[in-house]
Amino acid sequence: MSYDPQSGGNTEPTGGSTEPTGSGGTQPTGGGYTQPTGGGQPTQPVGGYTPPPGGGYTPPPPTPPTGGYTPPTPPPGGGYGGYGAPPPPPPTGGPERPAGGPNVNVGNMGTINQASLQDLFQSYMNALTKPNVSTYEGEIHKASWLKVLIGVTAVAIIGFIVRLIFAGAAMSSLSTLQTQLNNSNVNFDTSAFAGGVGVGGAFVGLIGTYITFFLGAGLLWLMARMFGGTGSDFMTHSYLLSISYTPLRIIASILSIIPVVGGIIGFAATLYQLYSAGLAMQASQRMQPGRAQLAAFLPMLVGIVLICLCAVLAVFGLAAAFSGTSTR
Repeated sequence: MSYDPQSGGNTEPTGGSTEPTGSGGTQPTGGGYTQPTGGGQPTQPVGGYTPPPGGGYTPPPPTPPTGGYTPPTPPPGGGYGGYGAPPPPPPTGGPERPAGGPNVNVGNMGTINQASLQDLFQSYMNALTKPNVSTYEGEIHKASWLKVLIGVTAVAIIGFIVRLIFAGAAMSSLSTLQTQLNNSNVNFDTSAFAGGVGVGGAFVGLIGTYITFFLGAGLLWLMARMFGGTGSDFMTHSYLLSISYTPLRIIASILSIIPVVGGIIGFAATLYQLYSAGLAMQASQRMQPGRAQLAAFLPMLVGIVLICLCAVLAVFGLAAAFSGTSTR
């Protein structure tokens, strides 16, 4: 208690300390510090910061790469310091080879390799087994002088070999004749004649194959123009003719070794070749079917007529000669 002179009496303090009521103390009623009542830790104020239990934040470990090479990430802004991206790693295998084997370049006539030879052989088979205009139209984009020469050269070589075989057979027959002449005391050497004619004829046929093909192609070209053909160039025209000419002439040359049968098959192959030539001109010269076939067969028909006329004239000439001889 204290004495208040203004009030005239004793006044109980309102904001002072009080006696503890227990072992922990009692908070004064007028403010100030409050002693905990249970003897424990001080009570924290409500709404303050609570630190995380057990320490600070631990970030998760980085995810390892799943495998393979991970290219570096370019810096922001693009580029690698003005030098561009690094070059790609070199290939692990050997040098890459072109498909179809090595190419053989023959000047402006084109290139040839194993794949193109197989494709050319397939073109021959299509011309033999699929004789229609669509077959030849599908071959137009493949045309080249090199493929034409390959086909004609194959015919020339096969024909040369067959002629040599015929020359050998002829020499064998003439040797028998030479023996008979020697026994008859006739001095005539047939071996030199047979060898010169047989081998010489084989070489003439080798060169003549190129001449006859290109002369025939030129004649058919003119015939196609006469009958209204307005198509592709002479190279395409020759190529489409060659894809039927090559296999048919090879077959006819090989089978000509067989007597009689070879001749019949050769004539049939010639007719089939002319029919195929009409299909080829129908595709390359954009002709009507009837006109194309007429342009293909007309030269042979004219040739047959001329041969028949020559034969008739020869018969009349011989008849006139024999009749004049008999009257004398």
